[in-house]
Amino acid sequence: LLMQAVKNLMADFHDYTGGDIKVDLIPFSTTALAGSAFTVTTDAGFNAAINFIDNMSNAGGYTNYESALQAAIGYLQSGAPIAGADTYTYFVSDGEPNRYVTSSSSSVSGSESVSMGQIQGTDGTNEIAILKSLSTEVIGVGIDISAKIANINLIDSDGVALNVTNPADLSAAL
Repeated sequence: LLMQAVKNLMADFHDYTGGDIKVDLIPFSTTALAGSAFTVTTDAGFNAAINFIDNMSNAGGYTNYESALQAAIGYLQSGAPIAGADTYTYFVSDGEPNRYVTSSSSSVSGSESVSMGQIQGTDGTNEIAILKSLSTEVIGVGIDISAKIANINLIDSDGVALNVTNPADLSAAL
């Protein structure tokens, strides 16, 4: 359902006629997986994005917010986004954080509290603050994680993430 919802969002972006929209898709589980950027307002970019989504695997397993945030920050700092454009970052997860990145760039298990502390600067780098500073807005979306939505609230720019309790409603939420 997540993959279909993201494909629906890409189709909405593809239909936009007011300029270019470039997206960087970063799947994550135990670590951030190889992502890719696409200008989805072009036919070639849209088709490549859909192909990327269709070929993503359902990684399952652990949930590493920090690795995903670091990958997003890397992209936003790379100079690859469209210069002068608004930047909206969607952070979508169906799990609670239970992994984080060590100073040696290894992904290790950690409690929810330790993992959240890592992205709030316990290790000296506050990925949440950096992501917010690089984004016009960060939109947090939890998929049926009512009891743990507070974690994604911290990432969301407004402090109020969406919690989609029926994954079939995810397309409308995005």
